[in-house]
Amino acid sequence: MQEAPQTAEPSAPPKQKQGEGLKIIRTIDLRLQVEKVAESTQRIQNLASTFKADITHLEEVNTNYSISTNFIIRVPSDDLERLLEALETEATFVHHKRMSTEDVTLQYVDVESRLQTKKTVRDRYLELLRTKAGNLEEVLAAEEKIRVVQEEIEATEAKLRQLQDRIQRSTIHLEIYEQIQYREQPKAYEISFWSRLSKSFSVGWEIFLNLILGVIRLWPIWILLALFWGFRKRIFPRWRNKNKPD
Repeated sequence: MQEAPQTAEPSAPPKQKQGEGLKIIRTIDLRLQVEKVAESTQRIQNLASTFKADITHLEEVNTNYSISTNFIIRVPSDDLERLLEALETEATFVHHKRMSTEDVTLQYVDVESRLQTKKTVRDRYLELLRTKAGNLEEVLAAEEKIRVVQEEIEATEAKLRQLQDRIQRSTIHLEIYEQIQYREQPKAYEISFWSRLSKSFSVGWEIFLNLILGVIRLWPIWILLALFWGFRKRIFPRWRNKNKPD
């Protein structure tokens, strides 16, 4: 069997012309004041469906002075601007709108290049295994190398798919809120008189049992005291007679 092929390092990724084939990840942070949060939430869910977007997170928050809903929306990048325009029509006031972009072109090209290199190495191992296989030991060694390279290929493909998803689908972090008149936060619950009375009996009974158990734990002392009490008449008269003046 011929010597196993060496893993070639991928060549440096080709330089991209400015604006040509760029791989951009876009993230939006948007906070809107709306008239009615409940109604706007329903309309935003409908908008997401219209633009084939996914709402991956939805959280409702109530405070003393506002009601709000937080969304994380993944939308096809080609429809990002149109969805943002539709969302802003819900607002009575745009609190803020921030867009951040990350150019991952070089990272994407590098991952693609490494993936192609690994596939080429795997294919060479397979070809050697089919045409140049020698004894059993060489076959097993070649199969092990193929297994290792295949695992590396699958890990690299997963990384590439993740990059592709983040490029093809932009992320919107959206908060809509409605201001309301200040209100006191209600108590979670209030314990009734009968519940407190029952708990008091329970606590009292627990104290009584602990007291009984504590007394029982002192049984050696009680035995010593009993013996002392039983022999006190024999001890004290002798002591008195001993100290009585002649």
